[in-house]
Amino acid sequence: MRAAGEKREIYFEEGDAISVIITGVPRAGRDDNYVLPKVDTRMLPAMSARHADYTEARDRAAALAYKPPPLPKPTPQPDTSRRRYVRTEISPTSEKDCGIIIEGRYTIDSNNLLRVHDMQGNLIGTEQVRPGDDVVTVAKRLLRKGAAPSFFAPLRYPPSSVH
Repeated sequence: MRAAGEKREIYFEEGDAISVIITGVPRAGRDDNYVLPKVDTRMLPAMSARHADYTEARDRAAALAYKPPPLPKPTPQPDTSRRRYVRTEISPTSEKDCGIIIEGRYTIDSNNLLRVHDMQGNLIGTEQVRPGDDVVTVAKRLLRKGAAPSFFAPLRYPPSSVH
């Protein structure tokens, strides 16, 4: 406070250590000549009315200053101009089986219709996709359902003939 221009002296109680700092503010029970200030009770209703006006004005200003949070950005429409790569795996079922990896491509049209094709361009399946669905997961499911990889498919031999 001295830097702010305080000129009054600071008095300490007796002893080496500072136990109480007397600031000059009267305290009840500590100062002998302390008298409670008298409050004019006639002013209380006017003060409470002013306080109510103040809080009402403050709340009104806060309501006017309130800005709602920004709306979330809309999700962009999927790109339908090209086919996107998708790959899924079928886990091995035994020690002899090494599992299968199935690859394909998918497109989405403007009506949210998902089309899954194999790597040769043959249509495997279609499904309507709702907003919020994971398109890649749906494409993997369709790929697993409809794709029988030709390399791992059972071989169809012609019927044996006897000569």
